[in-house]
Amino acid sequence: MASQTDRSKSSDRTLEELRKEFRRRSKERKKSGISSKDIPSLTLKEQRELGINTEPTLVISFGRRPNNKRSS
Repeated sequence: MASQTDRSKSSDRTLEELRKEFRRRSKERKKSGISSKDIPSLTLKEQRELGINTEPTLVISFGRRPNNKRSS
C-alpha cells in the first residue's frame, strides 16, 4: 500500500483532496489571465508532422456500462 504522501497513484487521493487541488489550480489559472482560448491550436497537418495520431479510433466494449451518474 502506498503511503499517504505518495501521489503516484490517484486512487490513494481522497475526493476532498482532489476537490481542493482543482480549486487551487482554478484560482491560479484565473489569476494568470490565460484562458484555453489564448492557446493556439494545431491544424491536422501540423499534428501529423509532429507525429500525433489523427486517425479515428474505434472503441469496442462488451457488457454493461458503469453507472457514472451520481447525485451531488
